[in-house]
Amino acid sequence: MALSLRLFGGARSEKVLIGVAHANRVELTRLQHELNRRKPKSVGLELREDYDTAFTKVGFFGDLYTYLRTIGIPVVLLENPDLWNEYKSVELIKMMHEGSITIAQIESELAAVAHRLKGHLYLPPEVGMPLENAKRRFERALAINTERPTQEALMRFWSEIISRRSEYFVKIILDAIPDIVVVGLGHALQMEEKLHGRYKLEKFSGEMPTEIPRTTRGGNDLL
Repeated sequence: MALSLRLFGGARSEKVLIGVAHANRVELTRLQHELNRRKPKSVGLELREDYDTAFTKVGFFGDLYTYLRTIGIPVVLLENPDLWNEYKSVELIKMMHEGSITIAQIESELAAVAHRLKGHLYLPPEVGMPLENAKRRFERALAINTERPTQEALMRFWSEIISRRSEYFVKIILDAIPDIVVVGLGHALQMEEKLHGRYKLEKFSGEMPTEIPRTTRGGNDLL
């Protein structure tokens, strides 16, 4: 109870790193209310740095970004676009190993996107850029499957990409020092030590943030 009172009682000056499941609308709505209550001067989000111009839509963090902009809170975008694209390509092959997609389906999607791009002399940026990104993502996914044909090799690369993304987040955070940072819980667990005590780690359960006991940290639940 003392922790809850300290977390919710009055203004806070310390910097906070919030790890989220980014799983559903209920969690998003409660997090929006909590951020509005705390009124940070700035918030760092797990979104690519070119989010405004890339014409991509990301559900949880994208909706949170729109909300924060609406209520006038500046947002620091933490994600390196190249690492994000690589991550999404690896994710496709991970899904293939898990049985939710096949290489034939990826090849079919690539052919459909390439055909659509080839069939137009001009596409507006909001249409053309997502198609170009999808084409590169499918092409890279197929290359990754050739380079790392086993699930074991693929999962090692998956973990490496996630770690590289976390390291990039840390670089941007330490440069910009936003009041609050909101990322997936797995990233938050990886990042805490690298932030050198500048941020207090909290887990957002969908109801309220809670401080995470050190005995529960260090797992592989990378979200």
